[in-house]
Amino acid sequence: MLETEHESSLRVFAVDCDLIDTSELDALTDPSERAAAARYSLLEHRREVLVSRALVRWALSHVQPEVLPRSWAFSRTDAGRPLVVGHDVWFSLSRGRGFVACVVTSDATHSALGIDVEPLETFSSPSTSAVFSAAERQRLERHPEDAAFLWTLKEAYLKARGEGISVKPARVSLKLAARGAEGIRRGAFDYDNLDQDAASWWLGSGSLPTGSPSITHALSVAVKCERCAHSGARIVVETGLFPSV
Repeated sequence: MLETEHESSLRVFAVDCDLIDTSELDALTDPSERAAAARYSLLEHRREVLVSRALVRWALSHVQPEVLPRSWAFSRTDAGRPLVVGHDVWFSLSRGRGFVACVVTSDATHSALGIDVEPLETFSSPSTSAVFSAAERQRLERHPEDAAFLWTLKEAYLKARGEGISVKPARVSLKLAARGAEGIRRGAFDYDNLDQDAASWWLGSGSLPTGSPSITHALSVAVKCERCAHSGARIVVETGLFPSV
């Protein structure tokens, strides 16, 4: 849950797919979603797809409990960004080889939001990857362990803008601050060729599993919220199993 000195409706959830019994997710998914997941040949991919659809529906109903999980309907923008039909609630979803993460809000002022989760070993040679800017690659030569955190931060930001892979990632250059008291590293812009209002974005990156000395994944959130960007926001990721449904 993203918390600021103001009351916030932004909530973040992350689930370890290996801990989920997918046979118990029928109440959270519809037949078309289960059929789509079944088309994947690898078990881990089928599990991630099914858990991701269940998590979105459960998280939306967590924010708006008057709507049952299986009652949500979805559409997509021309750029492929998923939208909720018929309700003023917004979300972003990410799958990252073992973890699924979702951020949800019912606050229209936070509707530009994105999330990304990736394994720490995503980049073997980050200082030479074309997805990073020259300034980012220079820093990654000194700190290659930051690659997954920096990449998820960038991906979350591009998702929040609704552009995703349609934009060359190196058009945006980010840097990470030192880890704060909550275990979150704030992100900041070297430059942004997409948005001249970069100061209104809150960017944060953390690790999964939360509270564990043996982290396996990086998770980042981006939200366009000027008051969040300037009020010392912090992020708390709610993890674990789905509750009984």
